[in-house]
Amino acid sequence: MEQVTSRHPRPGHRPQARIPGRGLIPLLLGLVSCLSLAGDLGERLYFEGSQRATAYIGAQGFPVPASAVPCASCHGEDGLGRPEGGVRPSPITWRALTRPYAVTTATGRRRPPYTEATLARAITQGIDPAGHPLDPAMPRFSLSQAELNALIAFLKRIEERREPGVGSDTLRLGTVLPQGKTGDRVEAVLRAFFEEKNVHGIYGRRLELHAKRIAHPSEVQAAVRDLAGKAFILIAPYLTGAEEAALAEVKRLNLPLVTPFAHFTPEHGEAFFLLSGWGIQTQALVKAASPPLFVIPSEGREAQAALDEAKKLGLPLAQNLQEASAVLFLERGLPLDLPIRTRLLLLGEQAGSSLFRLPKDRVERVLVAYPFLPSDGTPEGKEAFHAFLRRHELPRDLAGRLAYATAKVVEAGLEGAGRTLTRRRFKEALERLHRFETGVTPPLTFKGRHIGAYGAYVTIFGPRALQAHWVVP
Repeated sequence: MEQVTSRHPRPGHRPQARIPGRGLIPLLLGLVSCLSLAGDLGERLYFEGSQRATAYIGAQGFPVPASAVPCASCHGEDGLGRPEGGVRPSPITWRALTRPYAVTTATGRRRPPYTEATLARAITQGIDPAGHPLDPAMPRFSLSQAELNALIAFLKRIEERREPGVGSDTLRLGTVLPQGKTGDRVEAVLRAFFEEKNVHGIYGRRLELHAKRIAHPSEVQAAVRDLAGKAFILIAPYLTGAEEAALAEVKRLNLPLVTPFAHFTPEHGEAFFLLSGWGIQTQALVKAASPPLFVIPSEGREAQAALDEAKKLGLPLAQNLQEASAVLFLERGLPLDLPIRTRLLLLGEQAGSSLFRLPKDRVERVLVAYPFLPSDGTPEGKEAFHAFLRRHELPRDLAGRLAYATAKVVEAGLEGAGRTLTRRRFKEALERLHRFETGVTPPLTFKGRHIGAYGAYVTIFGPRALQAHWVVP
């Protein structure tokens, strides 16, 4: 560090008048910026590891990418360390490392307090302050001095770290909703649910809803970015028309999202969906159909999902309508000129009431995919939901039912994550849910893929009754 020396003015020289602190302001702003960047780097190193460094594992020093063994994987998000698989990681919070007395570790080593210098040596060489080698399970990292400084700076404040939206007695959840009646209904259900939950709270915290209303799907991405710094998670956001952009944004921001539908299979772990959307419903229809299959139109994401499923199953495709045994129709309206022997495959969202205007013999040749049925849920759960609606004078509709189910999932995730709340713990709690009952949907399981009810009901309108079979693509 540079030494600052004072200089006496030359004889006869009159110093210029200065505004107090004028030269200090840019310096302080630069210092704050550097500290912020160092903190961000330290946090990334702790949770993700260095992208360029090498870690050496075991007594033989086997080299692996440092990103494969980030600190958090053993020492936890809070730095306290928890036994796993026979390994007992030590707590590495700054308070635990620098206790002003000698410490005996779980493995029997006795060491004096760490300093920044001895901690840097432990990280890079695997030697504690007493000169003893650390457990071989502890990797040694080839970090630069800047990375070491940033990591140690983060360890000094890891106990004070809080996720966005998490207060000592409040927890803010965010949502993005359209202007108009649909947004009004979803927001009303969420606020009513939180109001009831706040009678006791969750681990001493009251739930707060921060709702951003948008006029057009093009506004979704900016709304998600804004909420990422204010809210712990996103609950039941309305993503129609901007799903890909929104999911890319939550992935980039590591922002958990819980929402009713996955229109296509998500490729990352930030988003959790209660039900399967158009893409998976389309694949379920194809699996249930009799080949050869013809798809109308032949382009678009839903059509591509159908064609991919047919290819995976080895189903032949018809070259034209006359050759087809089944037609997957993905346009609006209903085709009325199909051969009577041809099965018609539809998504429930497009079928609607117009389905029942078809001739009876045609209706019996129709397969319709639904992500869930009104009969789904449990008797107790549905009665609890209807009582909830009556208490708050809310209407019975699909938007309200799905918002309520989403709130039940979020409630279970928050309770499973515990008082020391982090986004990572919340996601892990959701992944532990197995056949979870919201009361108004099919049972939900998120482990493996983050779609709670993966698949769709493929329904046949038979001569006497509707027959529904659950199909998993």
